Amino acid sequence: MERRAQQPGDAQQPGKDGGGDSPPTPQPFLEVTCRSSGKVRRFAAGTTARYALHAINRKLEPGAPPALHVEAIRDGEELVSLGPSAVLADYSRG
Repeated sequence: MERRAQQPGDAQQPGKDGGGDSPPTPQPFLEVTCRSSGKVRRFAAGTTARYALHAINRKLEPGAPPALHVEAIRDGEELVSLGPSAVLADYSRG
């Protein structure tokens, strides 16, 4: 079975009861940039940091330094390091 990512047009339209001012739905994925390779990888929201590191490290070229942790960055704010059991989520709108 194949699953596709949610597209912006897939969101349900507001009904006749109002509710047309609902906040936009977040993207169904997060982008993680690997400093070793410079490549950007996409992960579903809810993925653990441990799995993201595993997936990134297994695709690195031989000899490249492995990724050791995941950092969350938002413009104008302090960097946050995520532990292995942390869940990746997008809080950029809040």
